[in-house]
Amino acid sequence: MRIRIRAAILLMLCWCIAGHGGGLALATSFEYLCVSAVPQPLHGREAIYGYTFLVKGGAVFRIRTPFQWNIRLDNSTGGQSVIKAHTVVGAWAIREEDLNYFREFVEVGKLEDVPLPEPFNVTLKLMIVNEDTGEERPSTLPPRQLTLKRCGAP
Repeated sequence: MRIRIRAAILLMLCWCIAGHGGGLALATSFEYLCVSAVPQPLHGREAIYGYTFLVKGGAVFRIRTPFQWNIRLDNSTGGQSVIKAHTVVGAWAIREEDLNYFREFVEVGKLEDVPLPEPFNVTLKLMIVNEDTGEERPSTLPPRQLTLKRCGAP
């Protein structure tokens, strides 16, 4: 009896993987893009202590993670993904000399052939902190400061 049940489950999984499982098959296609950002200059003793990255009309596939940072990725909402990241230790905040972190820091997949209520879009919001005063200065980068370049599938 157990062998029949296992065989039936295996057959069903193979059927789905082969693309015959209706909604269970992974038939979604993506255009893969590497995202880079040119953050606004930091002033004085400012550093980036966190960021939020939002993708509409796609999904996140890879993230470069700085040392001593917490990264939370939510890819669960259909056609939308969110990365929330922040430093655990202030010594590892991103400073002026570390801004190259944002060069190809995330890889996304732009959904293809899927009707979506909103067009594909990416947004990056930085949490900039003055280390002398503790004052936060949120900064949302305009689209012209984000570059998307085709890259290979992850």
